[in-house]
Amino acid sequence: MGPRFPPRALVAPGGEHLWLARGLNRNYRKDGETIWCEWYHSCLLDEQGRIVSILSFVQDVSSRIQAEERLQYLATRDALTGLPNRVLLQERLTQAIAQARRSHQRVGVLFIDLDRFKNVNDTLGHRIGDELLKRVTAALSNALRETDLLARLGGDEFMVIVEDFDDPEVLNRIAQKVQDAVSQPFEIEEHDIYVTSSTGISVYPDDGDAPEELLKHADVAMYRSKELGRNTYQFFDAGLAAHRLAQHTLERALRTAVKEEALTLHYQPVVRMTDKAIVGAEALLRWHDAEHGDVAPKVFIPLAEESGLIHALGDWVMRTAAAQCAAWHQAGLPLKVSVNL
Repeated sequence: MGPRFPPRALVAPGGEHLWLARGLNRNYRKDGETIWCEWYHSCLLDEQGRIVSILSFVQDVSSRIQAEERLQYLATRDALTGLPNRVLLQERLTQAIAQARRSHQRVGVLFIDLDRFKNVNDTLGHRIGDELLKRVTAALSNALRETDLLARLGGDEFMVIVEDFDDPEVLNRIAQKVQDAVSQPFEIEEHDIYVTSSTGISVYPDDGDAPEELLKHADVAMYRSKELGRNTYQFFDAGLAAHRLAQHTLERALRTAVKEEALTLHYQPVVRMTDKAIVGAEALLRWHDAEHGDVAPKVFIPLAEESGLIHALGDWVMRTAAAQCAAWHQAGLPLKVSVNL
């Protein structure tokens, strides 16, 4: 390694110019161990500007270099799995796109999300969940090519960058290998754990020419895999983007409706067959939105489950149905109310 900084002139006490230079070199001990040495050189000049002496000083800075390298590693690696993190992924994807642009090749981006991973953490604990993530990392690494980059975004989300291909069928094969690698049972502390994965795929330059765009589109395709029942993979297309935007808009409206208790319960009578008397009612949840109109339960119930709103929505339904049942009883109508949970 050459000097880190160019020489600079200082004035010595006697008026002479003192030139300084600093450099960092990697050397090796007799046993092969690497040692980093930082050198300081100074030149003392006479009145004519000639070098009359050189003073060199060297110190072992291996500990400092190792600490800097460790910090750099931690800044770009996932602490749990050791995989590249989002920062390094963005950097490598940018490089891959630049290389593909020059060579007229494609770059594939696979967004992998483990299905129902939260259930593992909730039932077996985060320690088992962390171990599962390590096992999944190993399984994915073994399934991918050496040239493919596997990264972890956080939680149960992984990303793969695939380079040096022109036929999209390559991505089909890799995505299927990913599915197979994750779907195998993982034995952890006498627990046989089964998980599946949903994968979304975007391709440069077909689906975008910027890293953020490709990541976003792979994410959209991944959510489409979830909607199709999980344990599958989907390629991005423009229709998916429009569908995802519509889903996001509807979810935002549903979140507002739940917060403002804008949904309603309709009560369907339960009739006793022997005498045709009304003995109860079934509570049916309905939603009418000013922008979207009447939204069917088969649409907004799965959306509530996916967005985490289902618990708040369920609590509101139970409270409202119980209050209505109590009101009927107070009015002299001993009706029962049933709620589908």
